[in-house]
Amino acid sequence: NERVETPDGLAKVVNVDYFNGRINTRGIEIDPETGEEVFSQEIKSFTKDEIKRKGKKGKRANDAADDDLVDDAELRALEELMSDF
Repeated sequence: NERVETPDGLAKVVNVDYFNGRINTRGIEIDPETGEEVFSQEIKSFTKDEIKRKGKKGKRANDAADDDLVDDAELRALEELMSDF
């Protein structure tokens, strides 16, 4: 669950489009009622030159399910694509 800084603010990487060199993200927002982080419903796409890597945040219980959506090969490819940061 890689976090990146985009021109639009802090975001979570949801997938990588290897063929077009684009990184798809969902913005991270603060819920005004609870003060907790929530993810926007809108997916925005950026090139790797447009984003800055922020690293992973500590895992939460609901993040474990997200980890099952990315296989090891895709994770390695994402890390390779983002290694220039």
